[in-house]
Order: sequence, then structure tokens, then C-alpha cells
Amino acid sequence: MSINYKKHRIVETNKLLLLYKQIESEKRVSKGLKKTSLEIDLLSEKTQQKLQKMKVDVLETHFSLSEIF
Repeated sequence: MSINYKKHRIVETNKLLLLYKQIESEKRVSKGLKKTSLEIDLLSEKTQQKLQKMKVDVLETHFSLSEIF
């Protein structure tokens, strides 16, 4: 009876260790995705700012040309 208990305990301990490793792996993936999401948001914001500046530059150029002609 004692041998079966030890085998069962070893098997259950191994299962718990595997679960722990999987959880730790998922945590790392989650952190990586959060970081990537923040980087994408920052890039999107910078892109919008650049587009706004380009629009202003185009309007200024258009206004300048209309003043000349």
C-alpha cells in the first residue's frame, strides 16, 4: 500500500510541476503581449501625429500657392 501511495504522490507532484511550468510560461507570454500592445499603441499615436502634421503642411502649401497665384 505504501509503494502505491509513493508512486501516486510522485505522479501527482509531476503533474503539479508541469502545471506550474505552464502557468509561468503563460505569464511570460501575457507580459510580452501587453508590451507589444503598448508599443503598437505608441506607434499608432506617433503615426497619427505625423499624419496631422502632413495635413497641416499640405494646407499651408495650398494656402501659400493660392496667395501667389
